Amino acid sequence: MDGSDAGAPPRGAGKNYEKGLLKLWLASLAEMFFEEAVSEEISKFVRGKRRAQLKDPRLCVLHVPPGYGFGPRRVPLEAGHLEVYHPPNVEAVGIACNAIECMTPDGIRTADDTLHELNIITLATGFDSGARALTRIDIRRRGGRPLRQARGRDIRTTMGLQVHGYPNLFTTVAPSTHRLPCAT
Repeated sequence: MDGSDAGAPPRGAGKNYEKGLLKLWLASLAEMFFEEAVSEEISKFVRGKRRAQLKDPRLCVLHVPPGYGFGPRRVPLEAGHLEVYHPPNVEAVGIACNAIECMTPDGIRTADDTLHELNIITLATGFDSGARALTRIDIRRRGGRPLRQARGRDIRTTMGLQVHGYPNLFTTVAPSTHRLPCAT
């Protein structure tokens, strides 16, 4: 897990990796988009680098799945974001095999009946900034009203980042823009 399995960086990839993953993706080897061997070479390099950053084998399973290619999914904008998982008060909980059953006032209960107590929830919901991004998740406010019912209604926002009635829901794009599911 020391990154030695990263291999030698493909031409230009090492320098661009240090400048961020988006730079690596867009400015390294154009062949990675067309040639499977080049794509696998860069993917192997990135997987090794990410494993070296994570250090913990359990985190590597969650964040660097075997066979994961670099680029087909959303590319993080920088290369140093994995360090957020290192502090002792941070726990990454994979839900692929242990789904979220419910949110409670104290945390999240998973299918195995474990209550993960927490202060902050970060949901990695994928990269669908339009059409269904927020309505595919059953987000409900106090009293049970689902966010998807707000669709087609007059949406009131706070600074364009929050939906009225959902005080702990922050979005990265204004909920009333035409690209989001809450638009009329």
